[in-house]
Amino acid sequence: ISLCHKNIPQRIEMLSNLIGKMPYYARTYNGLGNAYLNLKNYDQAINWYKKCISINKMYEHPYYGLGSIYSQLGNYDISI
Repeated sequence: ISLCHKNIPQRIEMLSNLIGKMPYYARTYNGLGNAYLNLKNYDQAINWYKKCISINKMYEHPYYGLGSIYSQLGNYDISI
């Protein structure tokens, strides 16, 4: 699913369905984190990024998402 997909609710639905088929594919959880970040739903985004990390600690993208959220919230120490 493209990162520039304009219909975020549709993207969330597609990614959620993909989790049912591939529950250990970290990129799906990262995609959900990105979608919720785009909606500025930071709590949901954080949850999905953390789930992604729990599946694959070596996948770097969710760390960038978390850093971005914490920075936007003014939590600079955590963002680093």
